[in-house]
This record gives sequence, C-alpha cells and structure tokens, in this order.
Amino acid sequence: MLMRRVLNAASLLYLLVPNLLFLVGWVQPWAAVLAGAILVVAVWMVWRQSAVEMRPWRGVDTVVLAVLVLLCLGWVESIGLNGHVIQHHDFIVRNALYETLVRESWPVAGAGGSYFSYYLAFWLVPAGLSKLLPGVGAELWLYGWVYVGVLLGMGQMYLRWRWRAVLFLVLLMVLGDVSTWYRLYAIPMAAKVCGADSPAARWMLEHEVWFTFPYADSWTHLRNMFNHIVPVWVLLGLLFARGVQARHELCAAALVVVCSPLAAVGLLPWLAWRLYPHARSLFNVPTLAACLYLPLPLLYLAANEGSRVFFSPCGIESTSYAPLGGAEWMLVYAVAAGSILLPAWWLLPVRYRRTAVFRAVVVLAVLFPLVWVGTRHNELAMKASGVMWWCLAWLYARALWRTWRRYARRWVVFVLASAPMAGVCVVGVCLGSWSCEPATMAEHTRSEWQGHLNHPDDPFYHSFRAQQPCPALFRSPAP
Repeated sequence: MLMRRVLNAASLLYLLVPNLLFLVGWVQPWAAVLAGAILVVAVWMVWRQSAVEMRPWRGVDTVVLAVLVLLCLGWVESIGLNGHVIQHHDFIVRNALYETLVRESWPVAGAGGSYFSYYLAFWLVPAGLSKLLPGVGAELWLYGWVYVGVLLGMGQMYLRWRWRAVLFLVLLMVLGDVSTWYRLYAIPMAAKVCGADSPAARWMLEHEVWFTFPYADSWTHLRNMFNHIVPVWVLLGLLFARGVQARHELCAAALVVVCSPLAAVGLLPWLAWRLYPHARSLFNVPTLAACLYLPLPLLYLAANEGSRVFFSPCGIESTSYAPLGGAEWMLVYAVAAGSILLPAWWLLPVRYRRTAVFRAVVVLAVLFPLVWVGTRHNELAMKASGVMWWCLAWLYARALWRTWRRYARRWVVFVLASAPMAGVCVVGVCLGSWSCEPATMAEHTRSEWQGHLNHPDDPFYHSFRAQQPCPALFRSPAP
C-alpha cells in the first residue's frame, strides 16, 4: 500500500513541478502565486484520495521489475541524449533550446530578441537542476528526467499487472502502421526483383505518398518527441492503473497541457468515453482548480506564431501531395485508418471492442488522417498518436493474455508483421551507431545551431517567435 501511495505521489509531482516552474519563470508573481497555490491544493486533494490497493508481492516480481527497468533504460538510451547514439534531426532545435534554458535567466528571450513561447515546461526541471548543480552535466539531468518519467509510467502498469506490464511495454515498442513496410521493404524489393527502372518500381516510388501516414509509432515518439510524449505516458500510467479516482482525471490531465497541448488533445476521446458515466461527479474542487489554471498555459502557447500553423490549411502545390486528386486522397485516408482498425478488429474479441479504450482508438484512428488530409499538416497526428498506441498496446496485452491459445496464429502473424515497422528499424540504427568514444559522441550530437535560437534562415526559426500575450499576466525577458 505504501509503495502505491509513493508512486502516485511521484507521478503527480512529475506532472506538477514543470507547471510550477513555468509559473515561476514566465508568469507575473501575483498570478504565479495564486495559480501555484490552486494547483498545489488540487494535486494534494487528488493524491489524498488516490488508490492504495495493489497485488501482494511475490519473489518473481523482483525479477520482472528488473526486466522492466532494463527495458526502459535501453529504450531511453535509444534517444541519444548523452551522445552514445546518433541523434535525430530535430535535436538541432532541441539541443539549442535546452542549452538556452540552462544558460540564460528565465524568462528567456526568443529568436532575434522576440518574446519566447514554446512547449518548454518539460525542459524546465532538468534545466533548473543544471543551474543549481552545474557540475553534474546538463545532459545527465535531462537523461535522468526522461528515464524517471518512463519508469513512472511503466511502474504504474507494473503495480497493476506485474509481468504483463513487460508484455505491454514490448507491444508499445513494436506497434506501428503499414507505411513503414511499404517504404522500407516493398519499394526496395520491387527495385531488386523487377529492376530500378521497371514500371512497377517507378510506380511504387511515385505513389509512395499513398502510404505515408501521419501516425508516429511509440519508438519515434520517444526518440524524436520525448518532451511531448513522456509526460503523457506518466499520466496514462496513472490513469490506466487507476491511480486516481475517475472524477479527478480531468485535473490530472490538465497538468500535461503546458508540456504538449497537441498530445493532450489525443486524451480527449478516451476521457470523454471514460468520464461520461461519472459526469455528475466532475463538479469538484480539483477539476474546478484545473479549469481556473488552464487559461494561463493556453494563453501563453497561443502567442506562438508556429502554433497557429498546425490547424491552418497550407498550399499543396508546393508539396508532394499536389498530384493527388479527391478519389486518391480518399484511398490514402481509407488505407491509413484501416491500417490501425482492421488488425484491432481482427485480433480483439467483442468484449474488448466494447470498451471506452477501443472507442477512443476508433475516434483517433479516424480523426487523425481526416485532419491530415484536410489541412496537409501532420502535427496533431504526430504528437497525439502516442495516446492511440498506448491504448492499443493496453488492449492487445489484455487480449493476448486471455486469447493467445485460441488465436495463436493470428498473434504470431501480427507480431511478425508489426516488429519491423518501428522497433527493429530503430534498434538497428541505435546498435549500428552506439559508441562510447568522446569524438564519436560529439559527432552524434546535433550542434548546428551552436546553442542559440536566432537562426532566421532556418524554417524552425519561426517556431520560437511570438507576441507577448498579456503583459499584466506574463513577464517580459530581461533586455
């Protein structure tokens, strides 16, 4: 019981502290004190009424926990935060952002001296620790912060499921859509069998966009967008393990908005289905406190010029989608949604297809390609699809535990088809580039922006430009 209470407290604090640091660094003192007090009281009330039950501890559970800890460590290592593994292209911006938060006083100035507005809350804890204890190393604080978040999310599942949490984690790692199969296997195989200049190979290459879906698998989320997905995973672990009462789940969900509002959008379908039976109980102090606090981070993030692009249509004449007509777009949409829903319908018994989790998967699988096809922007689907993969892994883990004998052939086909889509590809990249040599680690680290944000010639530059939303509420950076 004590372990469950401690883990619930750690998960809530992991989500709360970035919000408090955001208030201290970017919000005027009078509003920061008021909003911070409201948040602390709300989270304390949520924790006081959180779940305490857990399964009895057995000797084998220690071995399972060790396996889970090592798997999480290997997964976090694949990000490349310490330079052992080659970093993704997005780290050009993320490294500069993190170095800026560590080096300069808060609130920092944005690109070219403009107001700074970005999804920065996740970085504030390791950046603050780096300021207080600079001798440890900023990259180690960030590595530890990411690792603790992954452990908290999986630890909640472990306390509820024990060794089935390992199965859940493995499924979360390997799940992906069929577009990876097409790009990595079908096109090269056609070129090898039929010839690179054959009509079949040319047709498949020209129509690759038909199989370029907006979903990002869980491994891509962690490796490329860890600052968006890790807080959401901590929250999902807390909610799916029933660590907080249903009537307090909206309050807990509000804590991730300042880290990633787009990922938080992915929570809405599941929360709607989940909380509909408890609608009358949602009128409580923690939920009211969350509603009072939410306008602050939303107003701050809405000031960013880049955030207004995510839901606005862009011209397709300058993209690879220009040749596609209406009927072809419908085909792309159908294949994208079907790549998620058909395997789920094939593998999951009826009892699991009637749950709120599966209904949320259906909404997300149908909504994301629709937004992508309609606006030609994939930001919502890329950031929020992590919720969909978590829900699918939860459903598959439960179903596999109960139906593996009856549907053994289906599960074998599914696992063999899913593994090369995401996990195996990234593992190959990580193993092929892993090194402890200082020179190689320096090459793996993306430092093109040299630790500062003012790069007007780079398209990412506009992601940090903003107009100060309200001087009465938000502090201005020092000149």
